[in-house]
Amino acid sequence: MSKPTNEDATLIIQMAQLGTTMNSARSWVWSDKFIPEYADFTKKYPHGSEEYGYVMQILGWE
Repeated sequence: MSKPTNEDATLIIQMAQLGTTMNSARSWVWSDKFIPEYADFTKKYPHGSEEYGYVMQILGWE
């Protein structure tokens, strides 16, 4: 196995920072405001809304 590089360390730090910024999204998805049915969800939180963005963050990360 090769030695870790500065680029490796930078990538790990960036991933950790991204995970930290996801706290708001995770908190919202687990709240009572989240609507699990897609049609109802998009009616209340259309594409471009902050809440829609939260779900896209979670889906993109997981």
